[in-house]
Amino acid sequence: MFRRLHGDDGFTLSELTVVLALLSIILGVAWLGYRATNAGVQVSDRQAAVSREIGQPLEQMERVLSQQYRIADSPAPSDYTMRVSTDMDRDGQTEHTTFQATADGTLLMKRYEGDTNAADEVTFVLSEHNANQAAAVPLFQYYRSDGVELSPGSGYVSSDTFKVRITVVVEYDGRQFTDSRFVYFRN
Repeated sequence: MFRRLHGDDGFTLSELTVVLALLSIILGVAWLGYRATNAGVQVSDRQAAVSREIGQPLEQMERVLSQQYRIADSPAPSDYTMRVSTDMDRDGQTEHTTFQATADGTLLMKRYEGDTNAADEVTFVLSEHNANQAAAVPLFQYYRSDGVELSPGSGYVSSDTFKVRITVVVEYDGRQFTDSRFVYFRN
């Protein structure tokens, strides 16, 4: 009553070979797409890190330094530290802001308001991957109005500085990235 059809013996070896070849091509294309996407993600992550570790600190420092009315003598301005006085919020209280690139790779902004002492200082971390000191690249370079660079040890930086060049160096994924800009003082 039940008869077996002679054409239903399974797949031939050549049919299986064709299917495996097509499957290999499809998997190869999928793997290439994955690798291209992964490379794009790495580039995007690097760009985001550079923006976060360089762009945002540069913008913050530019915002404060363009509004400053005095570079403080204490601590003395150096290649890696500068303290300025501002009244950015226009409330009549002087804000004292210190920018510092540390040897352990952090870029800090310390701020306190009024005539209080530094014990009331609030510290913000602008970058955790700063490499200015490791690369021996000054965070700050000071210039007079005629373009002559001032040496931080000269004692004239606080009174003669017309503009400052800020250079931020960061290390990310074993590579160094850098950006800089000039900030002209309003006074």
